[in-house]
Amino acid sequence: MKLLSLLLPLFLVVQASSQDYPKKCDRCEDLPSLMKELKEQEWLRSRFYTFSPWEKVYPRTAGSVKDLQTRVQNAFNAWLKTPEGGGGVGEPTMGTNPEDCKLAFFLKDADGNTSILPYDEKQMKQRFCKTILDYMLAHEASHQRTCRALGAKNKAFLTVPEFVAADEVKAYEAGIKALEKTINDLAARCKEKGTTATYLLNPNQEISPAKVYQSEDKVRRIADMLERAQREADAANKSGSGRK
Repeated sequence: MKLLSLLLPLFLVVQASSQDYPKKCDRCEDLPSLMKELKEQEWLRSRFYTFSPWEKVYPRTAGSVKDLQTRVQNAFNAWLKTPEGGGGVGEPTMGTNPEDCKLAFFLKDADGNTSILPYDEKQMKQRFCKTILDYMLAHEASHQRTCRALGAKNKAFLTVPEFVAADEVKAYEAGIKALEKTINDLAARCKEKGTTATYLLNPNQEISPAKVYQSEDKVRRIADMLERAQREADAANKSGSGRK
């Protein structure tokens, strides 16, 4: 739900606006705030889509993963200030570490500084009601699947902004699906109108270099570029160590 871009650019995170959630959010009066949450997730998903290789009409580009996340965060916060956005501000909440594919959560202190900590289920359950936590976990589970599937061979693709954007689209849609179901179950119980979320991807869309780019030549060129960059970084580190 909230954003990490200013902290660790390689974390894969779930964002949303900050709201004061009660311990429970399964009451009829909670439907409006849950609907707002769903709308925010759809907006974020759609913004990341414009940075992905799938956007053909009005594609956006980012210079790095950090730049990608910062651009989306800034646009999201600007949108939240509009009447359509309805208020709030994006902030870090939960993420997946691409180095080990494990979950982490973000805790802000009284001075506004955010710490990155190993995922703590007990603390997260104290901070968020089940509905919100469930959709965040669905989002991060998608990131974890991508992370594990890439393996060591292709892990460097998680430093490519357009590939990360594609992975974010997939993750947001996983969270949207979980949230949509909960909203509709609650709406039915409350005899209220439910909702129909919008989806941009086939539910079976895989997030792998081959499936995202659909071009063996492009995948090969990106892989060669990443390998070259890694060699240069290793050489620079070795040279730096030799001068000490």
